[in-house]
Amino acid sequence: MRKPISKRKNNTEAVIYLLIFAAVLYFSYHIINGNRGLFTMFHLKQELQKASEELGALQVERDNLERKIRYLHPRHLDLDFLDEIARKELGLIKEDEMLIIMDK
Repeated sequence: MRKPISKRKNNTEAVIYLLIFAAVLYFSYHIINGNRGLFTMFHLKQELQKASEELGALQVERDNLERKIRYLHPRHLDLDFLDEIARKELGLIKEDEMLIIMDK
């Protein structure tokens, strides 16, 4: 003989299914939008890409500056480079030279 299904058992099952559904929704939301979710991961990857590009540009600039500094070291002083820097930065010219300033 079949036992009648009690209303209380149906309500308990419904509550259990509702709790499971709520938990799945909660965790799904946080997997996508949470502090460590997919959108955050995508945003951090973009920031990492930008930072890597900036680092590459800064490394090139640093290498150029180190090369210029190396030319100014007393042991390896490049007189032509020193003359170029003095003319450019300090506006110096030799006595027998004429300075012509041209507007762009």
